[in-house]
Amino acid sequence: MTSRQQGFTLLELMIVLAISAILLTVGVPSFQTMIKNNRLTTATNAFVSQLNYARSEAIRFNWAVNLERKGSASQVWSNGWTIYRDASNKSDGDTTFAAATDQLLRDRDPFDGDVQIKSDSSAASRIPFRPNGMLAKNAAMTFAVCDDRGKDHGRMITLSRTGRVSTGPATSCL
Repeated sequence: MTSRQQGFTLLELMIVLAISAILLTVGVPSFQTMIKNNRLTTATNAFVSQLNYARSEAIRFNWAVNLERKGSASQVWSNGWTIYRDASNKSDGDTTFAAATDQLLRDRDPFDGDVQIKSDSSAASRIPFRPNGMLAKNAAMTFAVCDDRGKDHGRMITLSRTGRVSTGPATSCL
């Protein structure tokens, strides 16, 4: 008895590889777009939730709470931030975090990837909330969440004087 060899022929293998290459060529770019969109959504949601958290803690404690950005880069919030109860209870937002006296509520590390959160010129290095939940500064603040694709895919976060947060499509990447 002779045994018959089983397996793929070279032609069948080449056809399978060609089809695989075509599918990967079509699928990988859309997968990368999905990953970038998810990173933007995650960064937007994280920042909005932390703004809401800082505001709610100011109301809950009936005490001044600040959200302060990390890093020295002007107007850049994607390097992380710290949320703390201001021991002096000044709602002017002019005091920086002091570990010895202020109560640390949350600490956020920088974002992964190329997502940037930048504020407009009216936002300082911290966002102070009064005990009633309103902003200590009498000006609304705007933040752009963008990546390397620009404003067409970015999100805009607006923080009103009353401390309310709203989001929408980006009009610029600040």
